[in-house]
Amino acid sequence: MFWEVKLNTQVRIRPNNLTKGIKDTIHHHLENNIKGRIYQNAGIVLQIDKDKTRQISRGMVSSRSGETIYEVEFSAISFKVFSGQVIDARVASISSQGIFAQAGLVEIFIDASLVSGFEYQHETSSLISIKSGSKIIKDSTIRCKMLSVRPKADLKLYSATGTMEDSFLGLIK
Repeated sequence: MFWEVKLNTQVRIRPNNLTKGIKDTIHHHLENNIKGRIYQNAGIVLQIDKDKTRQISRGMVSSRSGETIYEVEFSAISFKVFSGQVIDARVASISSQGIFAQAGLVEIFIDASLVSGFEYQHETSSLISIKSGSKIIKDSTIRCKMLSVRPKADLKLYSATGTMEDSFLGLIK
């Protein structure tokens, strides 16, 4: 899901970067250090709205480093996935253990036991429907439900487990 969120952070500006355009300097810092990462509970920050930087405090100079510290409140567009959410994903690979799929910034694993009605074919690395004969192969589009979602260690992607054991889930033709 995509959200517009209000976020707060501390921005530290080195003395050599203090210029007349401090708002631009702060926005540049936000773009470089927050955009593209999972931030607090907001999800992955996709875009920071420069026009909606709501509040910048008066800077306080650190006696240790000489940096000026600003408290900044800003708006951003973020992407967050929840347990129970249904999403469409592209199959990256299939093994006897299950399906590995990608949905934008979410890497999904669906255990083979949570893909009923399909049989794994080792020769073609595909899943074949027992009833209809349709195939799930690499680059197929599937609809799945998230069971658990967590940020990866680098805070740039989510890792999730999913299922195709519910109504309207499975291969999308």
